Amino acid sequence: MPHGSPNFKKPGFGLEGNWAGAIVQTASLNLSPPEPANTVFAEWVVPKINTSTKESGSQTVGFWVGLGGWNTGQVLQAGTAATLSGNSVTYWAWTEWFPAGYQVTNLEIQAGDTVSVLVCAPESDHGYVSMMNHRTNIALSIGVSDPNSGDAPYDGSSVEWVIEAIDSEMPNFGSVTFSQITAGTQHNTINLAHAFTANTVSNNKTLATGKILAAQNEVQVIWDAAI
Repeated sequence: MPHGSPNFKKPGFGLEGNWAGAIVQTASLNLSPPEPANTVFAEWVVPKINTSTKESGSQTVGFWVGLGGWNTGQVLQAGTAATLSGNSVTYWAWTEWFPAGYQVTNLEIQAGDTVSVLVCAPESDHGYVSMMNHRTNIALSIGVSDPNSGDAPYDGSSVEWVIEAIDSEMPNFGSVTFSQITAGTQHNTINLAHAFTANTVSNNKTLATGKILAAQNEVQVIWDAAI
């Protein structure tokens, strides 16, 4: 498995507020003794962006799994994203230890690709991201360190499978389903039994809705913004 080559992209993904999907807070598990979450995984098909929009400028939506960031000031995350600019769409992979975000330049992403993403934090100031594109059969392993040199250790108080809008609008991605969902602490497995859902809302308008599917191991997010 080769190492990835993340290049600085731009900050933008991050803390709660523009998320839609499912979240599990480790406190709800009532673990004894309490343990932080240190791994989260999912697989999804990169949705095709509808280029019919009346909005000017660019719009970006991210699809990711992460550790922390719900009611806290820290999140370690990775996934794919799509940026719509005019009639052109760019699909890309990325990772972030908030607030330092990076584009993974040597993992090609296209609409329709099935991707797998694992985020883990074996140490408080260092994490690893594994990403695979099943179409190209390319897999990468990327080391991610605390951008504040240990002053902002990773937050394991929650795990999440979500989409995120960077701005007040988001491109029409139709829907995306996070499958093969799993997460865990050092000694315990985390599933969706204690999960709750979140919706992306901007200016009193719901942009995307998250729901847990009946199988209880999948999370679907549906775009429902009337752009």
